[in-house]
Amino acid sequence: MSRGATPIRVLCVEDVAADAELELRELKRAGLRVVHKIADTEESFVAELREFVPEIILSDFSMPSFDGMAALALARELAPETPFIFVSGTIGEEYAIRALKNGATDYVLKTNLVRLPAAVERALADARQRLEQRRIEAELATARERLAGIIDSMPDALWSVELPGENIIYVGPAAKEIFGREADDFLVEPDLWIDVVHAEDRPAMLAAWRALVAENRPYDVEYRVLRPDGSERWVNDRGHVVRDASGVAVRIDGVARDVTAQVEHRERIERLSRIR
Repeated sequence: MSRGATPIRVLCVEDVAADAELELRELKRAGLRVVHKIADTEESFVAELREFVPEIILSDFSMPSFDGMAALALARELAPETPFIFVSGTIGEEYAIRALKNGATDYVLKTNLVRLPAAVERALADARQRLEQRRIEAELATARERLAGIIDSMPDALWSVELPGENIIYVGPAAKEIFGREADDFLVEPDLWIDVVHAEDRPAMLAAWRALVAENRPYDVEYRVLRPDGSERWVNDRGHVVRDASGVAVRIDGVARDVTAQVEHRERIERLSRIR
């Protein structure tokens, strides 16, 4: 299978030029376009890793002046993501297992070079997949950091409850400002989310919660919370059921907002209306 116009950069670690040519000929016969460099000493190997920047390394296992395992160790240190395939006529099963444990991608016997093109393509495909996976993970990490920054700056406390157990699995950092409690307090004290509600408002809040869980009714309630310093705050609490692909309710996500100022303003308007 050809990779199109872009040739594969192959670094051959080989002290016998004819053997390297046989390997490259096998790759070309399989339709792979390659450009190559040959290294037979530690110095030339390190130089080619840095200057040639190979996409794949094909290395003999036993060489008079440069050991293949030493090349593997250097490759894992200097180019850890570059596939490394041993191509040797002397590697035995014990050494092959050792090589794979030390980070080699594969090994091919020189007496069976017909395996080499497939091994190279598989190694390159795996390397591209790992690179893509890391790219996706990096993007997700960036997105998570961005989302965390947004959540941290919000005045509202986001929360999430697992179903069917109704266990609190997340409370946003704004809980400290609204409830006077650390977010983690709600995770370690299961009943705290009920206990902080003013006793007079608790029945209505619990009734709305039960209607949400049992009948999927809208959960949009207003209640007072008691902070540890004895002060009261008004909270608007809203939530909705989240279902999986099969329609099963898996959690409830919601948001708690401090509406004390709005409630006080509304009560002032009501008092003024009664006076008039």
